[in-house]
Amino acid sequence: MSNFLASHLLWVFAFIACIKIAQAVLKGYRVRKLVHDIPEKYGIPTLPHSMLWGHLAELGKLMAQYPSDIHGQYMPTLLMKHHPEVCKYDACYLDLWPVVPPSIFVFNPDMMRQFCQEPSLPKHDLIQWQFGSWTQGNDLALQHGEAWKKWRSILNPGFSAKNITSLVPAMLEEVLDFRQCLEGLAATGETFILEDVATKLTVDVIGRVALGVRLKSLTAKNALYTALRNQVSWTATHFSPMGLQKLLNPMRYYFTWRNDRAFRKVCLPGVIAGIESQVPKGASKTMTDLVIAAYTKDCSTIAPLDPHWLDVVVSQFKIFFFAGHDSTTATLCFVYAYLNENPTKLALVREEMNLVLGKSGLQDSIAIISRSPEILSQLTYTTAAIKETLRLQPTVGSVRQAPEDFFLIHPETGTRLPVHGFMLQSASSAEQRMAKYFPRPHEFIPERFLAREGEELYVRKNTYRPFELGPRNCIGQEHAMTEIRLILALTIRDMDIVPQYPSDAPPLFGSQLYQESNEREIKAHPRLGLPAKIVLRDQNSRQSA
Repeated sequence: MSNFLASHLLWVFAFIACIKIAQAVLKGYRVRKLVHDIPEKYGIPTLPHSMLWGHLAELGKLMAQYPSDIHGQYMPTLLMKHHPEVCKYDACYLDLWPVVPPSIFVFNPDMMRQFCQEPSLPKHDLIQWQFGSWTQGNDLALQHGEAWKKWRSILNPGFSAKNITSLVPAMLEEVLDFRQCLEGLAATGETFILEDVATKLTVDVIGRVALGVRLKSLTAKNALYTALRNQVSWTATHFSPMGLQKLLNPMRYYFTWRNDRAFRKVCLPGVIAGIESQVPKGASKTMTDLVIAAYTKDCSTIAPLDPHWLDVVVSQFKIFFFAGHDSTTATLCFVYAYLNENPTKLALVREEMNLVLGKSGLQDSIAIISRSPEILSQLTYTTAAIKETLRLQPTVGSVRQAPEDFFLIHPETGTRLPVHGFMLQSASSAEQRMAKYFPRPHEFIPERFLAREGEELYVRKNTYRPFELGPRNCIGQEHAMTEIRLILALTIRDMDIVPQYPSDAPPLFGSQLYQESNEREIKAHPRLGLPAKIVLRDQNSRQSA
């Protein structure tokens, strides 16, 4: 009897496997046919396409000419350089299935506008696949329609410039811990991974802005930081060999469950206590304050709390920590590195800070910022340096999904580009390195963001989009810019952050500083996490900067 059952079970499993294989083959054929027909049906050139390999082989040849660890965001830029004929309509089709769905990379700002701004198309299903198991789709990045509108309106006030400015004194405490850590590293003279230290800082700052609590990741272990970084390591962004290892590993489900519990234990007590106490808050609003206010406004009774509503709240916290710590960390590292690479620009940043914050020293700067946090907005050249960093190294582009019969229109020729069935990618990394929009595109020139209309470096409308544009732009952009300004204000004048890349390391666009592909991370990060040393500057140098 047991042999009979075993034999039949094997046949059942074999039958199911055959069905799955047949489905995969059929899907693969449809994908390949979709891309293969583009030149013939629409007269739009593509890379040489194989019905077996798609564009995988062609792209492999191209990427083999560059450092092996560069991030995929650079693909459109490299295609424009080596295959301009397939980019003649400011977009390129790529078939990399089954690693990722077939894609169209768009690097014309007026065409990006057609799917990110007017209209703002929904996020692609791939994003749901990437983060759905972690947030169940209940977060601002994945929500659509009325649910997205509701939660965006609830959280928007917390990310206004006025509210973020009011939270600067709280952020300042976390930045001083970061500074103390850098001073310790300067004393030892050791080479360290800047990204590791900066990540703990950005998580701690989000803890203050979102939860109103001190996580102290820089000085001690905490459950939320551990859970966050562990969840990042288990997140698969595409069907690469490493991605498949994550997806097929049964431990992934256990760790996702465990990490979810850790987030709930940290995020929910303040929310529940606030709803039950009904104590009014002050002028500054954390995310916790905002969700408490929303619940008490919508619900006539306080208890019992709606379990689904609590699930959505936790998901909103998750995505803010997930997205916010990653991009801010990478940008901060790149800012330090670019300023070190460009000493004349660094001198201008330091000079501006001396003018705005005075030359008296750290304690006076702390007092000034604590008393008048809005003074950070007067650091206009510093802000331009941060913007220029984000132009050169945006951490992520937007990925959208088009309905049937949706076409992009090339503004100069009127050519219609079919996009249904393709993953629509706003390739800001490529567009922001195009000379026709940004002269001398690979150079670090903060002055372009201070230029006036009519001047050579003037940044025209819609071209600068590291946070994307339109209704689904990054809600946390004001927070990120303010945080980085604050960090620089308290570190850059009396510290040199010196990258420690090997002298023979291969360059990209003339610099050893580039975004690497790292399967342990989600977004683009500086190569090797930016190994660095800290050198303290003497008092005379600081005052004369």
